[in-house]
Amino acid sequence: MIVWRGLAVALCILGMSPACAATHGVPVPFATIGAAEGAAQNGDTIKIAKGRYTEAVVTTKSLSFVGGSGVFWDGIGGLDQLTATADNVQVSGIEFQNGDDPLTITGNNALVTKCIFNRSDEGVVITGSNAVVSGNQFFGLQNLTEYYAIEVHGPDAIVDGNELAFCYEFGILVDAQSGGGATVTNNFMDTNQYYGQVSVLNATAPVVSNNTIANAYTNSTPVIEVLTSDDARVEGNKLLNLNYDITEGIKVTGQRALVAKNILVNIFNYSGDLTCISVTGDDAQVLGNILRSNGGGSDNDTYGIYVTGNNASIQSNRLVDTGGAGDETYGIGVAGDDAQIIKNLIDTIRDEYCYGIYVSGVRASIQKNKLLNILYYYFIYVSGDDFQIVSNSLQGGAYACEGIYASGNGTTSLAAVISKNSISNVCDIAIDLSGSSVLIEKNKARQVADIGMNVTGDDNLLTGNSVTRTLDDAFQVDGDNNQLLGNKAVFGSTDGFDISGNNNTLDKCSANRFTGEGLDNDGVGTTATNCKLTGNRIDYAGQGSGTGTITDDTGTTFDTGGPTTAQEVD
Repeated sequence: MIVWRGLAVALCILGMSPACAATHGVPVPFATIGAAEGAAQNGDTIKIAKGRYTEAVVTTKSLSFVGGSGVFWDGIGGLDQLTATADNVQVSGIEFQNGDDPLTITGNNALVTKCIFNRSDEGVVITGSNAVVSGNQFFGLQNLTEYYAIEVHGPDAIVDGNELAFCYEFGILVDAQSGGGATVTNNFMDTNQYYGQVSVLNATAPVVSNNTIANAYTNSTPVIEVLTSDDARVEGNKLLNLNYDITEGIKVTGQRALVAKNILVNIFNYSGDLTCISVTGDDAQVLGNILRSNGGGSDNDTYGIYVTGNNASIQSNRLVDTGGAGDETYGIGVAGDDAQIIKNLIDTIRDEYCYGIYVSGVRASIQKNKLLNILYYYFIYVSGDDFQIVSNSLQGGAYACEGIYASGNGTTSLAAVISKNSISNVCDIAIDLSGSSVLIEKNKARQVADIGMNVTGDDNLLTGNSVTRTLDDAFQVDGDNNQLLGNKAVFGSTDGFDISGNNNTLDKCSANRFTGEGLDNDGVGTTATNCKLTGNRIDYAGQGSGTGTITDDTGTTFDTGGPTTAQEVD
């Protein structure tokens, strides 16, 4: 029994037994917070009653500082109100006013909750693991030398439910250092200015979710950045009405990032490029985000979503009214292999050069996207082999805007496909392929101010496509051994089918109501079997410019007549 009592006394002396913790009142019995701290032991609580306290306290003990309504800790004159160097320090219910560094804690398991920081220079700075900063309010901070109201250096921090308003230089920094976790959630930042962001660094599986940053003037930073952090989850954040030199809305570097269900509205960079969502790393998922009315600075570039890395999955995002800065704008861009871009809505891309979807890499899958109102250049641009461009809807492209441009080959049968796309009201080429061994099937192009489908390459198969109303050729094919099966061309100002190259085949194709030729053949060894070429100015021009030959026209229907510009076949 004596041994156990001795051990209990020893634990109390060391501050290791909660049963021994004491509470020290301020201003009774201790007149000042400093006096209470001097009498306290590890594990004790300093309970501060209503009043104003102007003092600087330094402690090396594991203490809890607890206030309540009407407790003001004033640092007028540049005081550092509380500096603690110990584990398990807790601070709650105190309003820190004025001062320089109101609260600095170096130690593990720090807790800061339900405090107010009003017109201080800095806010909270913690160095240590397992910090929790929750439910605090920061008003009118004047961080003239530092950029963050909340700053945590150490793994496994939680920063949750804090409010920052009317601050000059503001934000949240969590540096996990050794690669531990980091959680930044449910924080609200409104009506602040200058440097302002959520920054998470060097973490493993960090979570940055449900934060709101709104109505701010910010300078030369991403608004939310998660850097050198694998398995990050950035989800449900709102970035609203932010201006000046914002480089990125959300920036993530690391493997397997998830960026989902964020809302970015009215984000602008005053004098440089803007990327709304930027991810660098493999296996990224960018899902269900809403981007509206965002743009870069004058004569600069705008990127809606841009991923650099392999195996990106970009799905079900909505981008409306992007760009207009006077250079290049990309709705969705990927630099990497095996990208999946599926079920996104892109409406109104406007700039000097516009790309609705831009992919550089092999095996891209671009499916079921809807793109509207692209001012100039390309709805979909793909560079790389074995692409799958399927079931996309493209409508409303102005000033020489192409629908689908693909540069690449099929390395195996059916590895490269352009299929079941609907393209209407574009001012240049609807489908433009530079490549070989590609399947182009069941696409519909309507109201095209230049060429319906332009194919340059060998061994391509065009089957079941239709082109209606073109200013130039409906189908223009230049290459060898291409097959055109069951394609339909209706109403155009030049030719239905314009064929160049060697040994190309047309079967069961039709052309009607073209002011040029139904079939204008410049190729050598072309076959046109079972085709229906009627109602054109010249239905069947067998030699075109004088070098083409038709080797077989079995079953082909034609009825040429009237003035000719090329040798007719009757």
